[in-house]
Amino acid sequence: ECDAHLTAHGIDAGLATAVDACGPTTVTSDAPITGTYPLGATTVTHTAVDAVGNPATCASAVTVIDTTPPVFDPATLGPQVVLGNCDGAPVAVTWPTATDLCQAAVVSCAPLAGTSVGTHIVPCTATDPSGNVATVGLPVTVVAPLRLAFVAPLADDNLADDPATDSDAL
Repeated sequence: ECDAHLTAHGIDAGLATAVDACGPTTVTSDAPITGTYPLGATTVTHTAVDAVGNPATCASAVTVIDTTPPVFDPATLGPQVVLGNCDGAPVAVTWPTATDLCQAAVVSCAPLAGTSVGTHIVPCTATDPSGNVATVGLPVTVVAPLRLAFVAPLADDNLADDPATDSDAL
């Protein structure tokens, strides 16, 4: 498994063995001494040299893969209250964030319509470039927008205290 620097540590690629009919051989490798390999495939070349200097080579591959899913930041998963709208456009929500050990994670969440008043659990997914996925439900409460209705003022019929026709009775 790789780390934030896209490398894996402590890997022993091993050393090839060689046998020569005429005597001993010396085997070397270009594998990193630290055992650190980048994400993906790395070719390691092994070279054997016999007592008279005849070389032979072979190659092996060390492959580091990302198998760990991203992790959502708990500080970004708290409940949210947002103002809805009358036209059904998606509401503005602060989506959660996620991190990954090896690569950048991309977070996507389902849109929530402004007319969907009430509390919802919005599904969110974090995906890294290796295809590892984490999911979470984000609690979002949509509150109804304030709807104003203007009513024409009452006409004054010049009769005192007639609540049906004027405001002087109030």
